[in-house]
Amino acid sequence: KISMHKESIQLLRKLRTKARASGHHMESRDRAAWKLAIHDNIDKRMKIDHEHVGKEYVVASAMVEQLPEFEGAAWVRVPRGLAQHHLRLAVLTAGKKLLVPQPELKTPHMLLLDPSKIVSGHYAQAVTEGGMHKFGHPILLDGKAKIDLFVMNSVAVNPATGARLGSRGGLEDLEYGMLRQMGAVDAETPLVTAVRELQLTEEEAAWCDDVPADIICLPTRTIRFEKALDKAEGIKWDKISMHKESIQLLRKLRTKARASGHHMESRDRAAWKLAIHDNIDKRMKIDHEHVGKEYVVASAMVEQLPEFEGAAWVRVPRGLAQHHLRLAVLTAGKKLLVPQPELKTPHM
Repeated sequence: KISMHKESIQLLRKLRTKARASGHHMESRDRAAWKLAIHDNIDKRMKIDHEHVGKEYVVASAMVEQLPEFEGAAWVRVPRGLAQHHLRLAVLTAGKKLLVPQPELKTPHMLLLDPSKIVSGHYAQAVTEGGMHKFGHPILLDGKAKIDLFVMNSVAVNPATGARLGSRGGLEDLEYGMLRQMGAVDAETPLVTAVRELQLTEEEAAWCDDVPADIICLPTRTIRFEKALDKAEGIKWDKISMHKESIQLLRKLRTKARASGHHMESRDRAAWKLAIHDNIDKRMKIDHEHVGKEYVVASAMVEQLPEFEGAAWVRVPRGLAQHHLRLAVLTAGKKLLVPQPELKTPHM
């Protein structure tokens, strides 16, 4: 829950260093830094071996075509981008309906390319970036269709567990969560990722909180997981970052989730706290004459507590509201502790 503006607190940094050394879980910013490091490492390895990247993606995609899950699928979701061009073409050639996401999930609809409505000689053009918009038509998968095979990109994937580090800033994982919430995919929908050998990693795999793969297709082999990792049952609201707020379908699903009484994400809770704060503040301004007097009386009630009587060390906040209580602590012969302004130093 540590926000960016609290990073300068000296004691917090000290305690975090201690927590890391003792093996405690790191916060989300550490995970983000780790993900970025893995991404950069894979990217460097690909640049070194750039001549074979395209060819090996084609071979890995061909391995997807050989899966029984591919053969039995009627609706196949495949990512955009050059890396999956061959697989998109294979889907249409096999007579299957091809689903591709909108760029940046800007609209709530996916693009559906139906081979029965496209002349076979235009398949290759239809799966290009421009062709998908020309030959495809938007469809909202809200109970209308069920995806039989879900293909995802990966920056890195763990060959022992299927834990994967997704690409596109988590948009594919968000897309999966939204489709899961709408019922277009479920726990039984096979999730496949086609990667190169150099994208396999076992480093800190437990940190990968992206949607895990059921099947990994590599240029020379296929890895299946008899016991796949659990997938998110819907949208992870607490993982939604500010830049994803503009996604239309996400806003629609969030409104629906709120109406059904589901837990709100952290930003909703922050807004709720702010609303309560503003409400109390307004009430205090209306009755401002009595505020100071009532704080004094409330502080006097603290002095009457047996816990106060038995205390040797008492921590009291700064500020005018608790002036009377701080005085009472000293008058009673007790040690008074007050925090530093903005916790700027590790000392009280």
